[in-house]
Amino acid sequence: MGDKEGVLPLFFQVGGGERLSPILKARGSCPAEAADGTVCPPLPLAQILSLTYSNAFHTQCIALKVDMAVGLEYEAPKPVQTFLETVSSGDPFLELLQKAAFDWECMGNAYFEAARSRNGKIGELYHVHAQTVFVNVRGSRLAGYVQEAGGAPVEFSVFGERSGRNELFQFKRFTPLSTWYGLPDWVAALEALRLDQEKKAFYAAFFKNFAVPSYAVIMTGAEFSEEVENTVTRGLQQLKGVENAHKTMLLSVPFPKDEAEIRFEKLMVDLKDLPFEKLSQATREEILAAHGVPPRLVGIVTAGALGGGGEMEGQLLSFVEMKVKPRMRYLENRIKLILRDQGLPEEFTLKGITPSIPREEAEAKKLGERAAAGDGALREVLKSLEERGGF
Repeated sequence: MGDKEGVLPLFFQVGGGERLSPILKARGSCPAEAADGTVCPPLPLAQILSLTYSNAFHTQCIALKVDMAVGLEYEAPKPVQTFLETVSSGDPFLELLQKAAFDWECMGNAYFEAARSRNGKIGELYHVHAQTVFVNVRGSRLAGYVQEAGGAPVEFSVFGERSGRNELFQFKRFTPLSTWYGLPDWVAALEALRLDQEKKAFYAAFFKNFAVPSYAVIMTGAEFSEEVENTVTRGLQQLKGVENAHKTMLLSVPFPKDEAEIRFEKLMVDLKDLPFEKLSQATREEILAAHGVPPRLVGIVTAGALGGGGEMEGQLLSFVEMKVKPRMRYLENRIKLILRDQGLPEEFTLKGITPSIPREEAEAKKLGERAAAGDGALREVLKSLEERGGF
């Protein structure tokens, strides 16, 4: 059937149409009593956060990139180390940085709250949950931030203003959708995550209903009386739940006429006819592609790739060079801005978890040698992550 004249097909209704409205409309994420000038993020960050924990592979991809970029230790001059470990609220500085890095990787935004002493120096740094922070703008100028965390809104100044209020230091991943907020680089997989979430909700509802598909209850030869309706409803409700597994439902319905009958007609196709296995594989592949994470690093071994040590080696090195190290550089540069504000040497280097493979191993021609090199590098990554306790 063709489209109506003058109406664009649904696929092309992306400019203000309903197709992308669940994603692009973020008005619901604004503070309830937002002051004039408060700008909403391009996507609802609270919803992005809820999707983060709906898929195990997605969560592990985020944690993997954070753990490998932040690493287990850093290098800095003694005065810098003393400052960072002093202002990190009693926790090791890398733990504070890891919290911000997780927010940044998960939502594209992260914040440190800076509390200054009377002499204008930073006395404390705190992690602030990114989904609770909103930008306040005056004209084309960043005027500050407001935090909406369930209580009264809390206002913050821009980092470096020294206006007497606590300041927020922002980590932001660039997106052309907003001047003031960032977005994570996996945002293209949002629909795949939503689809995976709906699939799991369908499964949960199906088994909660004791694997009984949706039915229509049809009565012919008579009208549904309140008594008949209540009897059928109670019978169906008593059938649900695992405690009623393998039980038979017996309904005794008083019919007003001898020729009346009740029949049940299934409203959904058989579960075996639904392509859930292919759907799961497709959404998983899209999520991994959006993150750029090699499947084996999150525990996925595809058929035919069991002995591909050389291929794994190349994937791991590409992942480190293209995904992990740029994140390390970004985090280092942000911390250096804090050091500049303090008048300290701008020297801060994350060691990260970045295994290196010797050239002679990387260029080995024999498959066995290449497999050993690749598996050795993979073991090094997994061992480091295990020591960190984040994988």
